[in-house]
Amino acid sequence: MLTVHRDNDQIAIDVSLQVLDHAATIFIEKCRTNGFIASKPNGPESVFSTFAAVELSHNLSSINKNRNGNMSESERLIQRNKRGIENTVLKCISNRQEDHEHLGCGFGYNIGDRPCLSASHYGLRILSFLPRNKKDERQRLRDFFYQNQEVCSIDDFIKFIRFCWNPVDGGFSVRPFEEPDILHTRYALQIFRTLLHNELINNLDDWFNASSILSYVLSCINMGGFSIQPGFVPLLSTTRAGVNCIKLLEILRIRGCFTAGHDYFELLRKFENNFRDIPVFIQQCNLDSSYYDHPINLMTK
Repeated sequence: MLTVHRDNDQIAIDVSLQVLDHAATIFIEKCRTNGFIASKPNGPESVFSTFAAVELSHNLSSINKNRNGNMSESERLIQRNKRGIENTVLKCISNRQEDHEHLGCGFGYNIGDRPCLSASHYGLRILSFLPRNKKDERQRLRDFFYQNQEVCSIDDFIKFIRFCWNPVDGGFSVRPFEEPDILHTRYALQIFRTLLHNELINNLDDWFNASSILSYVLSCINMGGFSIQPGFVPLLSTTRAGVNCIKLLEILRIRGCFTAGHDYFELLRKFENNFRDIPVFIQQCNLDSSYYDHPINLMTK
């Protein structure tokens, strides 16, 4: 009897996934336009909405392959349009900076936009998702930078990220010489992890300081959570970003990207001592089994 119930549950899950995948495929097809995938049919198109569609199809395909070994319907749609997506994302690479020159290059949200750190993260992730199989994933991203080095070499790409870093405060900003915040600090660390995974970087000590970055992240702690910048009201979304920053820094350190000194480990211990405050902060954002971005006691009545 238990086996029958389990088999029925598995069939129900498979059917639900198939329905979800088919619905996602139809929606993505309706949103597809000129190499981009828009946020909705006839809606605004950007690197972000294209990334969201590519990631959705990739995740559905991963679930599908784990269950029956087949690629999802939505992933097959993305692969059929792979070349157009690649070419459009490539056109979003830019070195255009207002009042500044030679600051490297990154991705903009759309063709002709100024590059920014978040769009650079999404553009890079799109390219890393597109290969047809895991064997060519790392080689594909390396080939992309090699084949397009006249447009944007890996050195120029890292150069852009370096100019988004504020060595005084320790955080990263959306564009060079702007105010750093914890969200773009996370984007920068996510970019480093993607580059490391694809063997495009090994050590970052010549460009960045891990202790300075960690110090900035910890300076955003407020009332048990993390805020967008030091002194601001903490949010669940920025608390997630803060915890992710520390996790990514540790991954990069362990993999040899950063050399960590005594001050880094002192800062890490400081965070570990305050870690118990985070669940308390999360609970403060809960009301009637729903979670809000702000603590309930700070919300406007």
